[in-house]
Amino acid sequence: MKEIISIKISKYLTDEYVTQIAQKQWGSQKPEWINRSRQYVFDELINNNYCFGVVAVNSDDGIIGRMHCVKNESDPKLWYYGDLFVEKEYRFNGIATRMIKTAVEYLSEIGASELICYVEPQN
Repeated sequence: MKEIISIKISKYLTDEYVTQIAQKQWGSQKPEWINRSRQYVFDELINNNYCFGVVAVNSDDGIIGRMHCVKNESDPKLWYYGDLFVEKEYRFNGIATRMIKTAVEYLSEIGASELICYVEPQN
């Protein structure tokens, strides 16, 4: 795939990005799915925990991938990532790897030392 792909880190996602994520990750633009991404951030901030998102976008600024990163509550050097997806037509092009590397670089800059994948039990 020769298309230009950008990887961005953001504490908050725009309404447009959240809507695209809901459609591409969960197949719905119903409010409960659109608000799911917002809720992750809100829940973390309410608990005084830092989090951020990593998004991969194509040249049209369309979301093609996403992951969520959150700091461990008791160990500020330990972080988790999850909710990782890459749109089907973009898979096997190293996009997930680029998103993880971007997160690791950012975390290194802010003093984190470990990033672990978390997976929901039902997955």
